[in-house]
Amino acid sequence: MPTDPTRETLRRLSFIRYLTDRAVTQASEPEPQCTAALLGFHDAAELFLHLVSQKVNVGKRNVGFMEYFDLIDVALKPRQLPLREAMRQLNTARNALKHSGVWPSQLELQGHRVRIEEFLVESCRLVFDISFSEVSLVDLVESEEIRNRLKCALELAEEGRIDDAVVQSAAALQRLLVDQGKMTNQLLHPKIGSALQDIETEIELATDHKTRDRFSRPLRDLRDSLEVVEEAVGVMVMGIDWRRYQRFRWLAPRVWLARDGSITIGSWPAQGPRAERLLQKNDVSFCVDFVVEVAIGLASLRG
Repeated sequence: MPTDPTRETLRRLSFIRYLTDRAVTQASEPEPQCTAALLGFHDAAELFLHLVSQKVNVGKRNVGFMEYFDLIDVALKPRQLPLREAMRQLNTARNALKHSGVWPSQLELQGHRVRIEEFLVESCRLVFDISFSEVSLVDLVESEEIRNRLKCALELAEEGRIDDAVVQSAAALQRLLVDQGKMTNQLLHPKIGSALQDIETEIELATDHKTRDRFSRPLRDLRDSLEVVEEAVGVMVMGIDWRRYQRFRWLAPRVWLARDGSITIGSWPAQGPRAERLLQKNDVSFCVDFVVEVAIGLASLRG
């Protein structure tokens, strides 16, 4: 009978899910970028098979991809791993790409995507008695504070407190960016915009009403535009996907963190789902996964 997975097992399952999610995202990109997803699917499957072989205590030197099935099925009798033939096809397609330069078609790639997801879901339940969809990427985050905030977000989402869950995700991201900014001197706080605000203040103090009216609005618009550009540059310098960052900002409010960890909530996006009362659990899932993605990326920058 399956036993509760250890923390190390959950951490490794989290990494397998991370590889799978990243490959699924790659599979939706145009050619030739989408082709790399095939390698990601295969890596996720092979890492999972290796983890299962350790779980059931079987193996040998230099195990081939399909040999895992033979070894594991003996240990699982009378049960066996699902989708064996689908995984054989995945292995054949991967070898054709890697060793012969044969690219899969978009249709084939989407077929592999569906089958690897089915394989991981069914096998994870069979061997570890947990749902693969519930394996949390949060365990990959190094910072305990950020990890706890993300776990809190997931718990709040389960309770139906979607707004509070999104706020916790925003607080986790803010902590990440502030900590990274302290290390790299690339804080996501407006500097050019602040300088323009100072100029705007000087104009208001030193000029007459008519001149103030003439310059204040253009300066304010310029300041707002430059702050957006400055934020975008800061995000991209940190290696963060700007489009996914924009989606996060579309879902979540701006927040500020006090020294004691308390959260001050700024304004919510005027045009986001929350304005229409449409925030859902899958929005929380995106926010949490995005923060995990950023945390992993920033950790790799620190080496």
